[in-house]
Amino acid sequence: MSSPRDVIDVEIPSSKPKIKEGIFFDMPNKEYHEIDGLSSTQFQDLDLSVAIYDNRHLFKYDCEAFKIGTLNHTALLEPHLLDEYIETTTKTLESAATEKIKKDNPNKEVVPLGSIALAKERAYKVNLVYGPYIEQSLKEVSFIVFDEALGLYRKCRADLWLPKLGLVLDYKTSKEHRPELFRRNSISQYNYDIQSAWYIDTINMAIDKFNLPYPKVRNFGWIVSPNYEPYKPFGGIAMPDIIEKGRAKYTALVDKYISVKFENGEDELFKAWFTDEYLRNMNN
Repeated sequence: MSSPRDVIDVEIPSSKPKIKEGIFFDMPNKEYHEIDGLSSTQFQDLDLSVAIYDNRHLFKYDCEAFKIGTLNHTALLEPHLLDEYIETTTKTLESAATEKIKKDNPNKEVVPLGSIALAKERAYKVNLVYGPYIEQSLKEVSFIVFDEALGLYRKCRADLWLPKLGLVLDYKTSKEHRPELFRRNSISQYNYDIQSAWYIDTINMAIDKFNLPYPKVRNFGWIVSPNYEPYKPFGGIAMPDIIEKGRAKYTALVDKYISVKFENGEDELFKAWFTDEYLRNMNN
């Protein structure tokens, strides 16, 4: 049985010499994040201000939660890379022992004691439920395309891409333990609605621009592993209203960027704040 990636495995050189455009099946995560393109996670910076977005390299942080999230992704999507991790001897990274281990293992990613085994357990439980989707998917596929209308490089990195189903799935770890709570509390707050629209639009733009022999992406969803025992995974698909809301949000932010950068528009440095009661009345 042929793999979806047998259809095409190419890197398409861009007319812009600094960045390659196209679809990349084997691009390391570090290399992807170093590419200066607009991704869905950067809209939170653009929402704060264009100045924050332009200087985002000054606001990077490397917290324990981010390391654990990356470890969980590795355990599910790229378990062969778990050898790149090493555990410290404490439950937290804030210790003298951790600093010594970092110094002695400069090429390893140091994570808290017990976190590798836990990431494997969570990945195992996700596979019990969603194994068929994970098995037939292409994992960690990067898409980079220059958007002529915006004058910006767009990029996204699909955790799980199922071309034959026209489906992209993203793996999330979350404080929420039920599907309805995730829908209500996380999708809009963390701009996952933007993510759904941005991935669909960016991937389909790359498919169109380079005439790639893949079906268009029609659906985007999430596989969620709660951060609490017993780590029961659940999943959901973004319905059209969520995708359209995300598209409207990212379009407004891109328009703001273009206005500020190229049309002498003013950055929104001061937000308009209202009481919750006022906003509820407005929404009603």
